[in-house]
Amino acid sequence: MHEQTLKLAALWARERERDALLAERAALEAAVRRQQRQLTDARALVATTEAQLKALQDEERQRTERMNAAAKRRDNTQRLIDEGRASSYEAAIKQVELSRAIVDEEENALLPLYDQLEDAQRAATGAVSGVKVVEGRLREAEAALAARAPGIAEALIPATEVRDAARDGIHREWLNRYDDLRKKNMSVFGDVRDGVCQGCSVKLVPTELAEHRRGVATHYCKSCGRFLGELL
Repeated sequence: MHEQTLKLAALWARERERDALLAERAALEAAVRRQQRQLTDARALVATTEAQLKALQDEERQRTERMNAAAKRRDNTQRLIDEGRASSYEAAIKQVELSRAIVDEEENALLPLYDQLEDAQRAATGAVSGVKVVEGRLREAEAALAARAPGIAEALIPATEVRDAARDGIHREWLNRYDDLRKKNMSVFGDVRDGVCQGCSVKLVPTELAEHRRGVATHYCKSCGRFLGELL
């Protein structure tokens, strides 16, 4: 390779070493944010399941109170009838029948409601357990970040210095192209196989490829802009 190409390759190697550190830190930070989002969702689920459970409990209490009140009226009225103390036999009979119908209605409603309460209680308990699980994962992610972040920050200082030093001696034209490729998040080099750029699969100019092969000039792919790299 040409001297400038070799310098660019060295710069690219130093850049990737530094990028690896940045990527590691970014991944650790992303893990923390992910667990924070999951914790927010888990807590929202707890609030939802607990609200559903409370609504069912309120309904169960109201129906039970209505059923018990009706049962009490039924029994008291029936006792008056049995003892012959009802002021109006017909009205008392209607009261007993009405109260009995209310009791039956509420019993029929309460039976499936008890199943719903059990399901809601399990859902609420599971949601609370889910929060504890996510809280544990968040603590682990935060601990991993706290443990590794100082080392990454320390390693970034010499990595950045070495990267910056590797830019020395490279022509401005090539540095500008290099920086443009970096801004586009593209790999800087495209290896060559059978005269084809492996970065974009476009056939290269034969004369430029020949000069690159002999190491007499630095060239880049006119299609994707990557510098020509290794000959595979």
